[in-house]
Amino acid sequence: MSETYAVVIVGGGAAGIGAALGLASLGIPHLLVERGELGGQLRAVGGLLRDIPGAEEVEAERLCNLWRRRLRAEGTPVLRTEVAYVDVQPDPEARYALHLAGNETLRARFLLLATGALPRRLGIPGEDLVPEAYTLSTSRNPERFAGLHVAIVGGGDRALEGGLNLLPHARRITLITRSRRLRGRPAWAKRLLSAEHVTWRPETRLTRIARDADGTLLLTLAPSESPQEVLRVDALLLRLGMAAHVPPLGKALASALERREDGSLRTGEGGETSLAGVYAAGDVATPPPFRSVANAWAQGLRAAKAIALALWERQ
Repeated sequence: MSETYAVVIVGGGAAGIGAALGLASLGIPHLLVERGELGGQLRAVGGLLRDIPGAEEVEAERLCNLWRRRLRAEGTPVLRTEVAYVDVQPDPEARYALHLAGNETLRARFLLLATGALPRRLGIPGEDLVPEAYTLSTSRNPERFAGLHVAIVGGGDRALEGGLNLLPHARRITLITRSRRLRGRPAWAKRLLSAEHVTWRPETRLTRIARDADGTLLLTLAPSESPQEVLRVDALLLRLGMAAHVPPLGKALASALERREDGSLRTGEGGETSLAGVYAAGDVATPPPFRSVANAWAQGLRAAKAIALALWERQ
């Protein structure tokens, strides 16, 4: 397969779907490429979202289903595959080539990256023993943690919110942070740390993960002012923040795209990047403190309008 599209959107989360619906409303031909299920990071979220305009609160799964129905109603074509890498072509009418799994290729005049963010990893021995530790939801079926000793690594909003969700269920919660300062919301931190069955281990690093014969996790901790120790827990949540996820790029494309210090793509008001014809929206183009579902959706819509204007100017 080697087809050419006016616009190819990579990523089917809030930003990508917002962009697709925006392009559909403007009559711009486009293709949405998503390697997994539509909804992006929302698919891992249970419970309610409270930053959606026009709704006091809405269930994440319900919102994903609504988006999928709207895409079908608008006739947006969705290709379920993974982008192996993207590079630049000399043809101005099909400047960007997306090489897909299975040696297939797509070409696009305009490329919109809406690939979101992925959990930051520790990079320590034993990390592969607990792949679910990065994505396990505490708001969806929190009863699974009933009676367990749960360790949470991280001091941001995701870590604190996870702890709060588990307060009524977990037997014990140990919060482990490298710093003595928690980065999350002060009100959440105060509520979590005031619980009798919560212990905070500040200035402590997790250096190794192992598993006992009975399935118990053995966490090697390195406090800043005391010897290493092993903490036995039933479950582990790694909440180290999210890093912008940029798909693999060819050398010319990678060197031309400017990034911020946090790794996110630097964009203009309409989502335009430093490379003409390439746009970005959502978490891949947003510094961590400003990421939200509503913001990603709005950025997708803005990028769609900016791309439409650029296309119309060429006609």
